[in-house]
Amino acid sequence: MPSLSTLQRRLAGLEQQVEALQRENARLKSGYSGVPLTLPPTVGQHRLPVFEHGRRPVFWADAEVRQFITEQHRRVTLKMAIAACRVRFGDERTPSRSAIHRYWSKLDDLARRAA
Repeated sequence: MPSLSTLQRRLAGLEQQVEALQRENARLKSGYSGVPLTLPPTVGQHRLPVFEHGRRPVFWADAEVRQFITEQHRRVTLKMAIAACRVRFGDERTPSRSAIHRYWSKLDDLARRAA
């Protein structure tokens, strides 16, 4: 059984992850212009982004990678984002070039709709 200090460290780490996810969720809901995104009510803002086919990117379940890719949008080139992602997360967790490009394109579409 893990010691009390180990459990406390794990709990603190989980709390930090929850806070990071809440910040990302608020950021995605507000869009780039700070205006709430308008989507059909059946979609719901908590599920952003939703592609036309109703699915999310495969890397969506990896919150760290998703946050990193989202933060890199419009800050670096696609090539630089992929290289930085590989350094930080390794080849296994790095999304493909086309997956990142599709995701970034969707973010741009959502920002245009909100403007």
